[in-house]
Amino acid sequence: MDEKLKKLAVKVEGLIKAFSTPQETYDSLTELARKQKEYFMYLGEVNFVKLAICIYSLKETKRFDLADKLMDNLMFAELVSTENNQYSYTCDECGGDGYTDCGECDGRGKVECNNCEGKGEITCTECDGDGRQMGDGEWEDCESCDGEGETQCEYCDGEGDIECEYCDGNQQVQCDSCDGEGEIDSDTDVVYSTFTIVTWNKDIQNTCELKEGLVEPAMSEYDFDRLRDEYITLFFEDTMHGPLNIVENEMYCVDYGDEPQLAFTSSMHVDLRFKRNNANHLFHT
Repeated sequence: MDEKLKKLAVKVEGLIKAFSTPQETYDSLTELARKQKEYFMYLGEVNFVKLAICIYSLKETKRFDLADKLMDNLMFAELVSTENNQYSYTCDECGGDGYTDCGECDGRGKVECNNCEGKGEITCTECDGDGRQMGDGEWEDCESCDGEGETQCEYCDGEGDIECEYCDGNQQVQCDSCDGEGEIDSDTDVVYSTFTIVTWNKDIQNTCELKEGLVEPAMSEYDFDRLRDEYITLFFEDTMHGPLNIVENEMYCVDYGDEPQLAFTSSMHVDLRFKRNNANHLFHT
C-alpha cells in the first residue's frame, strides 16, 4: 500500500467521527472533503476510496493489515434496481402548478355583464331612454336617470363586469390534464436506482462478473442489503427513469471492472466519469 496514503490516514483519522462500518467511514470522509475540495480532488478518486478504507482499518484495528487485505482485489460495479413505481413528469399544460388560467374569463376573474353588455349602464325603463317625462303638461328630465336616458346596471353595479362563475373569480381553474396534481404518470417509464459501488467481497465480484450486461439479476435487494458491510456505495441516484423490463427488487449489474473511469460529483462522492446509460439493455424494445 502507498506509504503516502498511510501517512495521510494517520493525519486525517482523528477528524473522522463516524467509522463503525466502511460505508460510514467513507461518508464521513466525504463530508470532510466537501470542506477541502481542492486538496481531495487533487488526491484523485481511486486514492480517495483507498484512503477511506485505510482510515477504517486504522480506526478498527490500529493497523493497516485489514486495509491491505480489503484492497488486494478492489472491484467497481454499477448496479440497477427498481420498485416499479411509475415515473411522474411535470404537466406541460400547467407547468406543475396544478392550475391553469380560466378559459371563460381569460384569467381575469371577471366576465362581461350580459345585462349591460359591458357598458355598466342600461336604457332607463322609466323614460325608455328618452331622458324626458311628461309632467304638469310639459316635458321634464326623467327623475330616474336625471335626463341621461340610462341608469346604472344593477347586475354589475355599473362595473360592466361580473365575477366569473366558472372560476369563482379566482382567475384559475384546476388543470384538466393532470387533475390538479401538477404531474402526470408516464405510461411507459418507471423510476429506477443506480448504485456505484466498490467491493472486496468475492461472492459479489463473481456474480457481477458473470451477470454484467445481462437481463438477469446478479442478486436480490435482500442479499445486497445483507452484504452491506462488504462494499461501499460510492454514489447513489434514485431519480433515473425509463421503460424498464426487469423484476422489481432485484439487482442487475450493468458495469463491472477494476479500472473504471471515476470522477468526483459536486457533493464529493465518487461516480463513474463517462457514465453512459448502461441500463439500455434492460429497457422495453
